[in-house]
Amino acid sequence: MSLEDTLRVLERAPLFAEIRQDALRLLAFSAEEVALREGERLFQGGTPAEGAFVVLAGAVRLVVSSRKNGSERRVGPSTLIGGMALLIPTERPCDAFGAEPSNLLSIPRPLFRRMLTEFPDIAAQLRHKLVERIGGDQSALLDVAATLRGLDKA
Repeated sequence: MSLEDTLRVLERAPLFAEIRQDALRLLAFSAEEVALREGERLFQGGTPAEGAFVVLAGAVRLVVSSRKNGSERRVGPSTLIGGMALLIPTERPCDAFGAEPSNLLSIPRPLFRRMLTEFPDIAAQLRHKLVERIGGDQSALLDVAATLRGLDKA
């Protein structure tokens, strides 16, 4: 995939949508493109996550297995997989497989941190987005807690 095509895909990923072209160019140029065959495992749940992936073309199946139930989701171009791993050491919460022949951009945490160091305004912008997201998540969790308390009383 050309650098310009990769930039267009990155611009459509929500985390990167408002990031300046020169910063995205650093990511696109420095990150590694990964080819994934249909059915091939990208990563296994529970393993350390050293960075994130952006689907450039094709599709990836994300599979969560648990004792009680499992879930599966299919994601396509411009999807960021494992975005928290760009910021903090964490583990993969699911297994990921190629749903079809696919190309992904592998963005290691050190590369992302380099971008934030070289473009500090982006770090401030990202912090603002994360605060908004955490606030929304917290609000949703409070709603769930209230619903569960209501079920306990019933």
